[in-house]
Amino acid sequence: MKLIFNKKKCKECLIDFTPTSGVQLFCSPICKRTYYKIVDLKKERLDCPTCHAIFIPNSHLQKYCSAKCNVKRNGKVVREVEIIKCKQCEKPMEKTFYQNKFCNKICRDIYNKNKKKLIKECRVCKKTFLSNFGSIYCSNYCRSEGIRNPPRRIEERNCVICINKYSCVVSKKKQTCSRKCQSVLIGIKNKGKGHKTSEATKLKQSLTRKRMIAIGEIKISPKSSRSKHTYYKDIMFRSTWEVKVAMYLDDNNIKWEYENHKRKIPLKNGSSYIVDFYLPEMDKYIEVKGWWDESSIKKCDRLIEYFDMDLSKLIIVDKNNINDINLNRYYSEQSDMCCKFEERQNEI
Repeated sequence: MKLIFNKKKCKECLIDFTPTSGVQLFCSPICKRTYYKIVDLKKERLDCPTCHAIFIPNSHLQKYCSAKCNVKRNGKVVREVEIIKCKQCEKPMEKTFYQNKFCNKICRDIYNKNKKKLIKECRVCKKTFLSNFGSIYCSNYCRSEGIRNPPRRIEERNCVICINKYSCVVSKKKQTCSRKCQSVLIGIKNKGKGHKTSEATKLKQSLTRKRMIAIGEIKISPKSSRSKHTYYKDIMFRSTWEVKVAMYLDDNNIKWEYENHKRKIPLKNGSSYIVDFYLPEMDKYIEVKGWWDESSIKKCDRLIEYFDMDLSKLIIVDKNNINDINLNRYYSEQSDMCCKFEERQNEI
């Protein structure tokens, strides 16, 4: 089925005709050629400055009739060439564009491979290796060991009490160099805290305890300890009275050994007993007894039986004769440590 369009007037000869398409403006190609020749004649003509030929410009910026005339007139445009070195082989090369860094693709690939690998030291075995993508361990074994036992950073600190240097892990909140300094620090921090019991209430508590023990409501095992463990010369003593005896012996320049296992005394029941102090120069033993219970009485009786021939070798220190020892040095040391801590806190 053919489409039928309305009649139109030709732009050139002004005769009515039936167009074959909706865009057709002329009745024939001859009319079309003659029309456009007249239009071109009406356009502005320019003279080429190189060949002096007359031409119709395509735009208002055009000055020459062709590209050849433009080159002849202005000459060849010379671009400034920058010479650089290749990043891999360091050979001189022309920089063709602003991102050019390598002379060819092979140099670029080698450079990128080496860039990813860096020489590092393994955290576990301390061996040097080429690390890929920032790895820390040289092998899977070192990696598993590093995760199980991570390396700890150790730093040196000053003790808050005695101001001596000691090494400690960074993550720990340790403030003191020893247990002795720690006990002093805890005592200073807790000073004035808590409820203070009066002497009358203390007496009542002791009487009620004795009455309950006598009735049998409270049972005390013979191995129960009423002493306080303290440190002196990096030795842990079982009570403060033993520390006082050790200080007294040091003040009088008497050599002593504390609980020497080589000096075990055999008893009649087949067991052995270790005396608290042994004086090698005098060949004497000192036993400190703060609390007399059934087991301690039996042990002392067996010791007396062992030293029955020469009782001068055994000295027993208890609540009756502990006051005869000069204790001024013990109390002065404790007060000096407290003063040092307070001065240190004021400085901070």
